Amino acid sequence: MEHTPTIRSKIETELKQRGYSFSSFSKISGINRGTFSTMLNSNPPKPISVRQMDLITKALGYPEGWLYELYIDECFYEGKGHWKRIKPFLLRCGELGRKDYIQKVLSRLTEDLSYLPVIYALAEELDANGKGGDAIPFYECVIENEKYRYSERLAISQYKRFKACTMSDLEKSLELVLKFIPYRNLLPEHYQLEGIHKIINIYFYLHKWDEVEKYGHELKNLAYVIYMNQQKRRRK
Repeated sequence: MEHTPTIRSKIETELKQRGYSFSSFSKISGINRGTFSTMLNSNPPKPISVRQMDLITKALGYPEGWLYELYIDECFYEGKGHWKRIKPFLLRCGELGRKDYIQKVLSRLTEDLSYLPVIYALAEELDANGKGGDAIPFYECVIENEKYRYSERLAISQYKRFKACTMSDLEKSLELVLKFIPYRNLLPEHYQLEGIHKIINIYFYLHKWDEVEKYGHELKNLAYVIYMNQQKRRRK
């Protein structure tokens, strides 16, 4: 009966086939010999970081992302998610465009919903760094798993996903409009303004003039309320 390969068994097989010792492989990979040895031989084995995985991959001449599917188990050693390992892995998968691996990790991670706040925080971090597109899988994870219908976190996730849609696919944009609309009034004020403005733009492109007028009035009234509140705060 064949054993399911692990990340360590694959690396060990490669070393044996190529005749590398820990010492010789340490020199070409740039990983300390002692560190490399504890990754493979200590009990329990020392965790492998994403950076170390990339160094091993490069030294063996494989393409970026080699063994990443097996690395998912490294992120959930002994069945428990380790965020310090998971976050760098998710970011690296995003850089490589491996959304399939991101989904596999998120699927396992959300078996415990206490991880939802850190998933949301990662999405916000990516969005703040100008990587709104990379943040979408994480916002969608929050949308799918948030238990509280009226939470601001859910509303913002709906908004950020809606904000990322483009006019190039109007059918998809309309679908996201309809999903976003029920959450617009749960958003912070500045997001409400931006969100309603985008709703109007999409309905404008779709020539849905009644909807343009409806949300145009809503935007005008909201802007007036926000302006008056600002004036009150200034007077105080």
